[in-house]
Amino acid sequence: MRRARARIIPMMQCRAPRVAVAAIATVCAVWVSQPAAACPLTFGQKIVLVSQELDPDVFVWDSRDHLVSYAQGDASTTLVLKHTILVRAFTDAVVTSCKNVLLRMQGVSDESPPTFLVGVKVTGGEFRGRFGWVAPSDVRHADGSDLTSNGR
Repeated sequence: MRRARARIIPMMQCRAPRVAVAAIATVCAVWVSQPAAACPLTFGQKIVLVSQELDPDVFVWDSRDHLVSYAQGDASTTLVLKHTILVRAFTDAVVTSCKNVLLRMQGVSDESPPTFLVGVKVTGGEFRGRFGWVAPSDVRHADGSDLTSNGR
């Protein structure tokens, strides 16, 4: 009995780190593969870029951080001119990413509700092939319907 135990314990000690690493890798893979809970878009989904504002052209930002800065109230002209491209309304694009963010507006003590930002690759128009980030209000389904509608 003692010899059997002596052989089993080293075998278990050798296997334990492998099992732990496999479990951690599995959890990470599942976590990474799940899309953002609040984001109705998926990787590779075809969309069109059009603003809900009076001017329907869309700013495509060069980084998520600059878009967050702008959304939180930093509307300096140099920020906008250096870090955006202005694409025409109804330009085709493809979703490359979707990230949940918490925006903290300047001068407001409470946090805004969580929102998401959309990473895109422009697939039509003058800026075809460019990557960037847009606000969710500037994104519509490929058929032109709003994200909140069921018409995918």
